[in-house]
Amino acid sequence: IEQPANLKYQELSGLHLEIPVIDAGMDLVRITLDENNEWAVQWLENQAGVLSAGSLPGHGTSMIAAHNHLDAENAGPFKMLQYLDVKDRIFVTDSKGSFLSYSVYANELLNPDDGELLCRKAIPGSLVLVTCENELPEGGYAFRRVVYAEPLQ
Repeated sequence: IEQPANLKYQELSGLHLEIPVIDAGMDLVRITLDENNEWAVQWLENQAGVLSAGSLPGHGTSMIAAHNHLDAENAGPFKMLQYLDVKDRIFVTDSKGSFLSYSVYANELLNPDDGELLCRKAIPGSLVLVTCENELPEGGYAFRRVVYAEPLQ
């Protein structure tokens, strides 16, 4: 399915997310809700999407979603998110070379229907990274992996 014009991702001036400990790096785009009030993440591919309900990194708490796999043969950018541990570093850069540093302080699994719990552990200015985990044979996923990282000064 082609991405509808009303759900096109907004480019974010070269914002790039780096997670060195899992060798992941990806561009960031802004994603919105579709007509079913769900995040339109199906076209992300190797990008990560800042959910429109949150702020951009450096401007408040940012919720960022990416795929754990793209298809049966290709891993997504958040495939190894489960391996992030407390104090692991995450970086966000922009096209001007501005550099933001974050430190992981929590990594947990949530039920897929617990969307309202995503930010329960978020501290002001943090990154909340989200992906699906444990694909079910009938489709869908058993869990959401959520990683919380606080800004470093």
